[in-house]
Amino acid sequence: MPLYSTDIHSKAWGNKHNADKKQTPAERNILPDEGSAAWCYLFVHHAKVGMINDLLGKQFRTFIHKTTIYKKENKRIRKQERQTISGLIFVQGDKDEIQDFLNSNCQGTYLATDCSTKTTAVIPDKVMRPFMQLDLKCGRIRFMPHPLDYYSEGHPLVRITSGLLEGFEGYRIRISRNKCLVTSIGGMTVAISGISNDSFENVDEYITLRRGQQMAGNVDSGCPNGLRGEIARCFFRPQCQLDVVAIARSLRQKMALSRVLWDKGDYAEAVDLQLILLENTMSWVKGVAGSMTPYNVKDVYAVCTDASGLLEQMLESECLPEDYRTKIRKARQSLAAKYPMLAAAMGKCP
Repeated sequence: MPLYSTDIHSKAWGNKHNADKKQTPAERNILPDEGSAAWCYLFVHHAKVGMINDLLGKQFRTFIHKTTIYKKENKRIRKQERQTISGLIFVQGDKDEIQDFLNSNCQGTYLATDCSTKTTAVIPDKVMRPFMQLDLKCGRIRFMPHPLDYYSEGHPLVRITSGLLEGFEGYRIRISRNKCLVTSIGGMTVAISGISNDSFENVDEYITLRRGQQMAGNVDSGCPNGLRGEIARCFFRPQCQLDVVAIARSLRQKMALSRVLWDKGDYAEAVDLQLILLENTMSWVKGVAGSMTPYNVKDVYAVCTDASGLLEQMLESECLPEDYRTKIRKARQSLAAKYPMLAAAMGKCP
């Protein structure tokens, strides 16, 4: 399946409370400075989009993403607008007030839920405004058909450091010969094209920045040296779903290093690296789950599964010294007892 969801230009169309209906969509000022109220969104039947959008527009500000297509009819080219995603309406305002309004005026209609947090999807205004402005200027926003982590394999995690989208985070992917930033907005995956290479920082710098922000003000970080220090520096308190993905990517880099060490015959260091990685990762997952963070940690949990699988392969290898074979078995049994809720990630302990 190709990565792109559409190859046609798109543009944004907003609807503001008390807007002059005589103006064309292009003439309306859809980005006035109206404070920092967050945005939500909902999906309705395509036949009800106009009615519900007008109804919401009486009390809230709405936004509909539309796509311009060109059709050839009777030897003439006809321009036509349609919704990029059928039935999708963005609404600005307090999520509870919006839902109460829907309950009173459109029974059976509900705001969309973010699959990661299991709560109403909310898009900060500082994210939504650049999203709308970029669409007006560039007309190259695509809604992608898969979750964000689908695009992580083989693509660098980057953070934009300049321009209109400064602070946006995602994956840099070439789609239809265009370099795009694939990111998540309110739980939806979108691709934004026309991004300069000079505007990015890579995943290592991103993680270093996040950890630096996490440890700001701490005199003694308590971070150990050696292998434990290298693994410990992969972790930080997640502030968004992309943070979780970044941590998982960093841990997988360490797993790749362990494989390299094993192939070189450095079995002792390869085993130590895997055991430390598994222990620290399981401890982090337990800590994040215990703090009831809303972010989905399945990407990091998958690292536990893969790390345990790699240890299993090491156990089955005839090259592994017997003392390290015993060390792996004892370590896995100890971790299974210490983290019983995560024991499934380790498989069956021998």
